[in-house]
Amino acid sequence: MTLVVSEENGQISIAYGGTLYSNLDIESLRNHLSSLQTGKNEKSKKGRRAKRIKGGSRS
Repeated sequence: MTLVVSEENGQISIAYGGTLYSNLDIESLRNHLSSLQTGKNEKSKKGRRAKRIKGGSRS
């Protein structure tokens, strides 16, 4: 899991398991972190964008 905070606009995103959950408010962030901690995969209740990230090779 990676927590991303934009320096330009302060938007918060979580990257986890190849999915990017972006533009999270504090409630959505709490919900995502809680569900990851408990092992539950809940869908975002506020319709936040979730993008599948294709895996690339690392050097």
